[in-house]
This record gives sequence, structure tokens and C-alpha cells, in this order.
Amino acid sequence: MTPFLRTPYHAVAALIIAAPICTFAQEQATPGLIARSAVEVQAGATNHLRSTYVLSPNDAFQLRVPEWDEVNDRTFRIESDGDVNLPFVGRVRASGMTIEALEKVLMREIQPYIKASSVSVILVQFRTEVVYLLGAFHNPGAHQLLERRNLADVVALSGGLAPAASRRLRLTRRLSEGPIPLPSAVVDNERKISSVEIVLTSLMEAQDPAENLILRPFDTVTALRNEMIYISGEVAKPGAYELTDRDSMTVMQAVTLAGGLSRDAQPAKARVLRPVMDTNRRAEIPIDLNRVFGGLSADFRLMGNDALYVPRANQRKGVVGQMIMYTVPAVLAAVIVAAIQ
Repeated sequence: MTPFLRTPYHAVAALIIAAPICTFAQEQATPGLIARSAVEVQAGATNHLRSTYVLSPNDAFQLRVPEWDEVNDRTFRIESDGDVNLPFVGRVRASGMTIEALEKVLMREIQPYIKASSVSVILVQFRTEVVYLLGAFHNPGAHQLLERRNLADVVALSGGLAPAASRRLRLTRRLSEGPIPLPSAVVDNERKISSVEIVLTSLMEAQDPAENLILRPFDTVTALRNEMIYISGEVAKPGAYELTDRDSMTVMQAVTLAGGLSRDAQPAKARVLRPVMDTNRRAEIPIDLNRVFGGLSADFRLMGNDALYVPRANQRKGVVGQMIMYTVPAVLAAVIVAAIQ
């Protein structure tokens, strides 16, 4: 198990907690409750946790109010509706608050009944929340998420991407957690999810801060594998070529990678075969390489799984010749048979 969230909180918590708060789960862990026997997060000693951990239903905590013996060291659980039920005070909203914020609310709510000098909330049981890292990560799997973490944090703290990874990430979120707040996100009401693809370079360079989303429980982040482009026909080195760290490649770059055109190529009749999403079909896009190489047309960009085909200049003649070679003898044979009969 490899530590996942290496933050100041963990450095402090390691001194006071008998078991690690957050570890990588290399297998698909089942979300549930993790009881922290012998875990007592001291107020003041773990300021990072107190100011960042967002309370949610099934979290349990103890209260310390020096002037109120009735609640001291009692355990209270946040109920499914997000409230906690306290003596005298009644129901108080706790879900969605940090520990620090709840302490302030409880101090205000308690004052009419007890002139409290301080209120401390000591978290004794966490609700386990996970995010799933799939695909070309160094450490894929289910990972506990006990703090607010953004997408860039998760990529960095997961050990990074494997060599086969592309520069694109796909984030998938349950609609129960709300849709992904990006214009390019796609909502699938049938599967009850929303998803979006994010270019890693723009994420890491903070080109669009909105893409650096705060992850929600049970989000799935998929590191897509390197995609290929395919070059066939009249080029020196036909084959499959990786896009590596690029999102696309121009046809001029592709032809150069393939060693250039052969002597028999017909560049004006080249075409790109592009996959049609969610089908087995490909759309055919004509490309005049003579115009591209001559600077008369824009250099067409090839995307992942595109296939560039450069035909042979005399291919039509060759096909017609083959048809004549096979059909003429058959016709002569039919004539001879008819004459005999």
C-alpha cells in the first residue's frame, strides 16, 4: 500500500494516530465506514484536517465542553439528513461543514444553555469516500479521499502517468454528485453520469483553472492510453505511429514520419479515414497533399485513430487491367462453348 495523500495533515496525524488515515487501495475497495479505534484527532494539533475535512453523514465525533459534563466524551453521529442531535440544543446542521466551522456553530448554539468557554470537536470515525483511478496511471485503483482534492493534485499524488499514457484524462461523475461544471461536459441521463475529457498539458499549465476540478466521492479519472495514427498506401514506411505527448499531428508531419511519398503516389487523391463515434464506420475526408505541401491549403490535423491513405497514381488502370485479364478469357470461353453447341 502506497501513501496517497501526502499532506501536512498526514505528517501531523502520523504522530498521534495508531493507523494511517489514508492509504492507497490497490484493489477495488468497497466504500464503507472505517472505524478509528485509538484514533483521536486533537484540536489544534491537526489544523490542516480541521480546516479542510468536510463532514458528511455517518461521520462520528466527540464533544469537549469543559462546562458541560453531560456531553463531554460522548460520541455523536451525523445522521443521514446531515443533522446531529444534541441534548438541550436539538438538531444542528453538521454535514457540509469543516470541523472548525462546526465548532463555531456549536459554540453559538450552546450559549443560551451553557456559558461555554470553548467547544472542541474530535473526529473519531470517518465516512470512507473513494475516487477511482483507471487506465495508464502508475498506481491505478480505488483510493481513499478524505480531503478536498483537485484533479491536478490527484494526478501528481498518484505517482503520475505510465509511459503509455496519452495527454488526455477522462473524468466521470455520478449525477447524484451533481453534473461536471464544464461547458464541454456530456450528461448521460440513461447511465446517470456526466463525463468530460481534459487535456493534461492545459491542466498542469493552468491554462483553464476551471478544468482543475475538485473531485467528488466516487469520481472516476481515466488516464487514456496513447493513441495511434495509421499511414498506408504510397509512402516509404507505412505503419502505425504514436501521437505520444501530442493531441494531434498534421498530415505533413505524418508523411514526413513515414519517410515521404513514393514515386508512384497520387498525393492529390489522398484521404483521411476518421472513426465515427460509437459506430464501426469511418468518415472519408479527401485531402489534396499537393495543395497542402504547396502552402495553398491548411495543413490538416490528424487525431487519434485517424488513418491517412495515399493511393497509387495508376491504381485505377491497374484495377481495370486486372478485370480485363480475368473477364476476357471467361467471355471467350463462353463464346466458344456457344459455338460448339
